[in-house]
Amino acid sequence: MSSNIYERIAIYCEEYQLFQKEDRVVVGLSGGADSVFLLYALSRLRQKWGLQLFAVHINHGVRGEEALRDQQYAVAFAESLGIACKVYQTDVPALAKKEHLTEEEAGRIYRYQCFEEFRRENNCQSIAVAHHQEDQAETVLFQLLRGSGLRGMGGMRPKRDCIVRPLLGVSRQEIEQELRDREIAYCVDSTNIEDKYARNIIRHHILPYLQENIQPAAVSHIAETATQLQEVMEYIQMQTEMLYTELITKKGNSLVLSEEKFVALHPVLQRELVLAMIQSLAGQKKDITRKHIQSVCDLYLGGTGKKVSLPYSLVAEKSYQTLSMTKAGSRDERETVKKETQAGVPEGGAEKKENQAGVPENEEAKKENQADALVEGITIQLGVPYLILNEKNQRQQVYFEERTIEKFSGNYQKNYCTKCFDYDRMDTMPVLRYPKSGDYLWLDETGKKKKLSRLFIDAKVPLSQRKETVVLAEGNHVLWVPLLNRCSAYYYITRDTKKIVCARLTSAEETV
Repeated sequence: MSSNIYERIAIYCEEYQLFQKEDRVVVGLSGGADSVFLLYALSRLRQKWGLQLFAVHINHGVRGEEALRDQQYAVAFAESLGIACKVYQTDVPALAKKEHLTEEEAGRIYRYQCFEEFRRENNCQSIAVAHHQEDQAETVLFQLLRGSGLRGMGGMRPKRDCIVRPLLGVSRQEIEQELRDREIAYCVDSTNIEDKYARNIIRHHILPYLQENIQPAAVSHIAETATQLQEVMEYIQMQTEMLYTELITKKGNSLVLSEEKFVALHPVLQRELVLAMIQSLAGQKKDITRKHIQSVCDLYLGGTGKKVSLPYSLVAEKSYQTLSMTKAGSRDERETVKKETQAGVPEGGAEKKENQAGVPENEEAKKENQADALVEGITIQLGVPYLILNEKNQRQQVYFEERTIEKFSGNYQKNYCTKCFDYDRMDTMPVLRYPKSGDYLWLDETGKKKKLSRLFIDAKVPLSQRKETVVLAEGNHVLWVPLLNRCSAYYYITRDTKKIVCARLTSAEETV
């Protein structure tokens, strides 16, 4: 099993593109069997991708001496693998009481806050956590019982935002057996033995009962079904994205579509389209229930002149042959930002790169609506800052500068806020624009490609956000997606590179 399990993990990581070349990875290390094995497995596989690993241990301040034991073991184990371990500590029970959360919820929130803080401070690309097949099966059953629908029953994704789960294809039994074979010790958390939490009841009673009395392979079957449900939801999302583009028109603070076209859709797509409209106007879907969505569908399929009030000051209305959804209150900040004048926007998109440096500002271009210009594509000019919005609707500048290989360092390229490209391979300067149909990225140096729409789906980027996500591209070849922190492998820096173009993200107020 020893060699086979690592090969399977490597294949799984490659299948879902969990790691890119020379990624810096934060690994959550509790000291338990799962996280100990994860760190050990990645330490064995790190040369495959040239990974730089960092361990982070969280002391929740719950179990006294036992928690201190786990902390000391985690630090010592990481150091035995040549990996530094950062420790965070807080009083989770006090935090839970203050925020009116369960201790389980408060602990999870604090953990991921610490992981993300460390990731940003150390310019890491991903956070690896140790969820495995049993965790996936527990999640699916838990979501099923709480009525979460198809999305929830899809369980955990191999990759979501910066979180990666390399062990989802491995069982707990395999993990513990491998640790025994390698004579690697691990800690046991006493709270995991208690039936205090719903997940522990599923873990200790429901899953074992299913395996012992109904189907020995219940865990793997549930995990496989979760993967299939994820694929089904991805397909539905792709169909919804196409319908959204085709059927919905934005007019000010309202989204409008034809009653005739809406009625002709399958009920599944009707509900998904309504959810996409809500996300577009509200910017989120938290607190939106199936009841809310169904009430809008019933309105759109029923009488005329009625309204439905929704969270986030949204109102759905049907008027004759027109269906609409409107956000009350002040205009969305995104609309305001789009109308701001952006200094130094050059005209045209096909000039050679030698002609870009030193191009004077075009006064007429400064008067144009910058949102419209960005749709067509703004050819970048070295030394000129460009205004964009990040995933939180915060204003940022992206600034491009040229560097020679002598003034370049690998750490500079791996900085989360800075991306570098092989300038020698560019025939024309790329453009900043919004995504278009047919956009793709190179995933590796062999030329393996993936559609940008699929990358958005994998990263769970809301449909409403994808259209207004800024990308750097030449034709349909996308060089950089700031929102996803992804770059095209075609422009990776190599030993033959002489000149480099670096794109640097700053706050809108920062001087570059």
